[in-house]
Amino acid sequence: FLPYIIGKVIGTNLAFIWLPILFGLLSLIFFYLLTKELFDQRIALWSLFFVSISIAFATKSHPNIWRGENIVYPLLLLSLFFALRFLREINPRKRVLYAILAGAISGLSAPLWNGYPLVFAVYALCLSSYLFISFLKKTLHPHDLVLSSFSFISQFLVAGLFFLLVDFVGKGYTFFTSYYGFMLIALLFFIAVLYFCLHIKTWIPLAIFVFLGAASLFFLWDYLSLLFKGFGSVGTIQY
Repeated sequence: FLPYIIGKVIGTNLAFIWLPILFGLLSLIFFYLLTKELFDQRIALWSLFFVSISIAFATKSHPNIWRGENIVYPLLLLSLFFALRFLREINPRKRVLYAILAGAISGLSAPLWNGYPLVFAVYALCLSSYLFISFLKKTLHPHDLVLSSFSFISQFLVAGLFFLLVDFVGKGYTFFTSYYGFMLIALLFFIAVLYFCLHIKTWIPLAIFVFLGAASLFFLWDYLSLLFKGFGSVGTIQY
């Protein structure tokens, strides 16, 4: 609905011409910031060059072509950028700010695209993987876990606010009402397990959690696979 809202100000035709270009440019900017944060400026510039000439990017940023991905790509990239910043920042106040921004920006994708569960899943996978690998490397700090929980909660608060204000449909509605709560609880429980492992200085609780998680995925696969069929389509799930 965003092009039609902007269209009330600048006209629908101009909105569909300029918004894909605008969000395409934002995607490139945030992609550069993220890759620079991950690696260095040289790798970031080369990565930016190859992304900018790719067919996938060109088809998403061409005038008069509008899909939900156009706007959620910048949000996903920016949320991952702030997630890296809060994990690497030294200043405590900035760390809290970046953690909240990372979660809130990812949550902002919920009212803008019916396939926003993909954004939530990628953000959760990236952040939880970072925490897991850091634990294995023995570089994980308890503050990282606390801030990660703040980030997931801020995502929930922003998405929940828009759920009350905007009519979610199809898969977006089903995900929020039937899946998201379980995902959030699992993520927070995972963080709590890591925190407990750091406290008692053993990996055994984490091993038990991973085993039980894998077992639950096996038994709930039919339930979960329904979510991933036809990502972003309104009519995929019948209810």
